[in-house]
Amino acid sequence: METQGRRYYRLAGRGVGELLEKLTEFAPARPVRSLREGTRAAQLRAAHVSWD
Repeated sequence: METQGRRYYRLAGRGVGELLEKLTEFAPARPVRSLREGTRAAQLRAAHVSWD
């Protein structure tokens, strides 16, 4: 973890990111029921993009 105003977490390696990708295939999609949930989902998608 690095702190630069925000906390940034680094994965141990490319294999960890690939494992996380595979795990999301098994997780059922949850419907967004509030603005807060929608915002959180958008943040997670943005974090996903920055795995590389």
